[in-house]
Amino acid sequence: MQDYLLLTKKLWPLNRAHLTDDTQDAFKQLQSFYTGSQIIKHKSGFKCGAQNTWTVPEKWVVHHATLKDSKGTLIADFKESPLRLYSYSPSFSGTIDKKTLINDHVFSQPDQPDAIPFHFRNQYRPWDRQWGFCLKDNEVKKLNDINYQVDIKTEFIADEMFQLEYEKPGKSKKRILLLGHFDHPDMGNDGLLGCMVANEVIKRLKNKETYYSYAALSTVEIIGSVAYCQTETENTKNTVAGLFITLPSTPNHPISYQNSSSPQNFIIDRAFNNLLRCRYPQTKFFDFRSLIGNDEIAFESPGISINMGLIGRLDPDLPFPHYHNNSDDINKINETDIENMINLVIDLITIIENNYKVSTNFTGLPCLSHPKFNLFLHPIDQYFDKTKNDLCTNLISKLHPLEIKQLTQTDKNKLYFFSNQIIPYLGQN
Repeated sequence: MQDYLLLTKKLWPLNRAHLTDDTQDAFKQLQSFYTGSQIIKHKSGFKCGAQNTWTVPEKWVVHHATLKDSKGTLIADFKESPLRLYSYSPSFSGTIDKKTLINDHVFSQPDQPDAIPFHFRNQYRPWDRQWGFCLKDNEVKKLNDINYQVDIKTEFIADEMFQLEYEKPGKSKKRILLLGHFDHPDMGNDGLLGCMVANEVIKRLKNKETYYSYAALSTVEIIGSVAYCQTETENTKNTVAGLFITLPSTPNHPISYQNSSSPQNFIIDRAFNNLLRCRYPQTKFFDFRSLIGNDEIAFESPGISINMGLIGRLDPDLPFPHYHNNSDDINKINETDIENMINLVIDLITIIENNYKVSTNFTGLPCLSHPKFNLFLHPIDQYFDKTKNDLCTNLISKLHPLEIKQLTQTDKNKLYFFSNQIIPYLGQN
């Protein structure tokens, strides 16, 4: 197993809610692993976003949380999994009747009866936090007692919310941002693995010369991205494009790509549409926010206006039983899928780095057959000499094997005619 996946295995089960001791510790481990990365901090209570309607949360400390029946039999315990307790649950201690418990303070997934689900809503509604437990639906069906004992002790403490940015400088200050959200306790394909893919891409680019600068941002979902856009103004101003990476190893799911809000103009959308249609013909394409919603909305918001595509293994027409529950576990990941996603993003960057505009540095019509250029190709194949054939063969050899496989004779003929056709296109954007 790759070293970055060994780290993933350590971080996976931690209570990575928006701001906890575990979340801070996980970010520190990530920073230690990726040399040169930087932790970004925002203090609890910091208000950001439109009309200052987002607030960086306090640190959530869980001392203990148990649910027992009237005989003292343990039904749920935070020690088993951080998913057992509603994220950002307040304290509560007392006796509660079965109807009130099930209707108001228990969350389950009837379509996944043996999974412990993720209740995250408190993190986005600090003004209306509710206490509660997450149970398997089959556990809910076995609740036959009249009353239940609840003992939850939590604490909210002012601290600092972490994010991590890992940058690969290029010749230009213009940046392309690779993004994933780092939170989601006791889960990993949704969130954590997207961050690992982004960071690995940056690590593998470190010794390569690039025109653009590239950065991976491991963020706290939505609130972290909103705060980043408001405080990291120089980096935000220099960011010309973004890609959100999620669910890189969903079992039995093909790659899907969700366009930004401006697919006709956005370089990542155009590059991925060509790259994926050629190399991954089973890819499904979706309009902005029509497949899934993540932090791309924070970057595409008014005044920020950074186009951001989204890539992941997610097909809405296929079963996805691991979404937002504890069956999203480390044993279900496929290392080959993850490596393929890393390489796919690197291939995207290669396309972007080799995206040029052709413009003239002369006037008038050049004589392509002149020895100074020696670029004229006769339009009839039988007149090609070895040099001219070598030129076209060299062009073809630079393609990906899957691209070569899909070339028709017509495509090859277009390469042969390229030199004769180049003059009319010079100077066009």
